Amino acid sequence: SNADSFKIFKSDADCYDGHGWFLKNNKRYEKLFTFGKNYRKWAYELKRAGYATDKGYAQKIIRVIETHNLHRFDK
Repeated sequence: SNADSFKIFKSDADCYDGHGWFLKNNKRYEKLFTFGKNYRKWAYELKRAGYATDKGYAQKIIRVIETHNLHRFDK
């Protein structure tokens, strides 16, 4: 059975570091690192790889990034 797993962090910085470590050290997400800064591909591949429990995950992440112009930080 695939139980969903969630983790609580003490700070935002710990969360970012932990999330990065998790993605880099999990073979399931290897392919994502070939996408560079293409946030759309990242969002859809995260969903396809089983990262998110929400069926609309990719669309929601893309909407947040684009609504707040967050991709400007990828330059």
